[in-house]
Amino acid sequence: MKKWIKLALAVLVVAGLAGCGVGDRNSGVAGTVPPSQPTTIVAATGTLASDSWGYTGAGAVPVPAPSGNQVVLAGHTLLEDAGHAVVSGTTGTKVSYSTDETNLPATARGTAPSGFLSYLTVEAGVVSSVLPALSVTISAGPATAGQAVIVCRYDAATGTWTQLATATVTASGDASFSAGLMGTYALFKAS
Repeated sequence: MKKWIKLALAVLVVAGLAGCGVGDRNSGVAGTVPPSQPTTIVAATGTLASDSWGYTGAGAVPVPAPSGNQVVLAGHTLLEDAGHAVVSGTTGTKVSYSTDETNLPATARGTAPSGFLSYLTVEAGVVSSVLPALSVTISAGPATAGQAVIVCRYDAATGTWTQLATATVTASGDASFSAGLMGTYALFKAS
């Protein structure tokens, strides 16, 4: 009798495990993308360290970014959270880039200026602002060398885009600007 119970239990376990991982690839599991809908967002992750006063080290600190893009903190950069308290220790970073406007947050797409070229989102845990500002170089996507572009930042709290600067696309196809806040920055064609 014990053999039959063990055998029945083994059959139930095998049958239960056989169903694991089986299902529709488009079932909406978080973090998956159906094969028919490839993503055009490229991201890079890393870490950022600061001392107990919230300052980075003496040298410039490059933040890992997708190829063709660059985010650099100057030496002795102060890291602050949204309440302007210093952020000390190590925090994860994520820099995302895309030339596809449909990859912007839904609220940002509806209010974006015309002439979208590309965007870069810079995240660093609870870090909200940096002093001095980040040095950002973003690939201008389809823009050509010498073309004037407008740099805007998306404010998720208000749902609006704010123009920060104008820049000129370099021979290497990118544009540079300074940014004191973490968040989403985009390049748009200048009129």
